[in-house]
Formats: sequence, structure tokens, C-alpha cells
Amino acid sequence: MNSTVNGTVVKNGVAQPGMQVTFVSAAGQQLPVKADNTGRFHVTLNSGTWKVYTVDNAGRQTYHSDVTVRDSENRNVMLVSR
Repeated sequence: MNSTVNGTVVKNGVAQPGMQVTFVSAAGQQLPVKADNTGRFHVTLNSGTWKVYTVDNAGRQTYHSDVTVRDSENRNVMLVSR
């Protein structure tokens, strides 16, 4: 079943418009999403644990954290970019 994750990417307390966020499942499925002009993003994921990556100042994909979603869950997250 699918779950919804809504979030905002911030750095130093400021929203990061256009930030690339990639969710990677345990099976290796990658779902890239791009934050809108207010730093917000929306993604639909299968239930399970996903690794979350953001892009650092040098443009490299960097591990941020894990997020676990359950069936039909609607999660809100804030990603603080490093």
C-alpha cells in the first residue's frame, strides 16, 4: 500500500527551493523529488523504511536520514540540510 510523505527542506532555518531529495528503498528503488519554490515536496512511497538523501553544497548526494512509513500513512517531515 502507498503512503504519502510531505516535507520541507531547510538550511539554517531558511527553506531551500529546488532542493533535490531522493528516497531509496531497501530493495534499491530510487524516487527523486524536487522541492518547489517554497522548499516543499510531496512523494508517494510504498510502506517500509527508506533512506533519504539530499544534495550538499558541492552538488553531491548525501545521506540525510531514514524514514519509515506504514500502509496508507500521511507523514510530514522537515529535512534540515547540512
